Formats: sequence, C-alpha cells, structure tokens
Amino acid sequence: RGQIVGGHEARPHSHPYMAYLKIAGLGSCGGFLVAPDWVMSAAHCMGNTTVILGAHNIHEPEKTQQVRAVLKYHEHPEYNPDTMENDIMLLQ
Repeated sequence: RGQIVGGHEARPHSHPYMAYLKIAGLGSCGGFLVAPDWVMSAAHCMGNTTVILGAHNIHEPEKTQQVRAVLKYHEHPEYNPDTMENDIMLLQ
C-alpha cells in the first residue's frame, strides 16, 4: 500500500471535491471538482475513464460514492505527451 511520506489518512469525506479517476486498462489518477460537472486532472490520464466522487476508501462500496461517466475530454491545446508540458485537462 502506497503512502505519502509524513502524511496521514484524511478524515472520511473531509475533501468532497476530490475525484478518483478509474482508467480502464491503465490504472487510476486523481482529480478535483472545479464546477458541479467539471473535473480537472492531468492530460496523461485521458482514456476510458470513470469518475468516482464522494469516496473515502475506493476499494469499499460507500453510500456517498457517485460514479459518473465522462462525456467530454478537453486537454490543454498545447499538451505535449513527450515532454509532459501543459499536462492538464478538464473532464465533463
């Protein structure tokens, strides 16, 4: 299990704006709500993505979890996957 050095587990549901991005076949990324139907994340996380909000433990079903499909991906127009410059995108 990975950990942040010197970090600690957050109080459950204390950061409701945080999003878990589950990317089919690739793994996962983090993101955060910037508006009710928009999540900001890294452009290298683009893929067949499901967004999960309201989770404390992503491996356990919780009544607070909201699972959403991504309707549109908007990567930075100057995103460069080779150099990772402008590695940012919005998901709707």
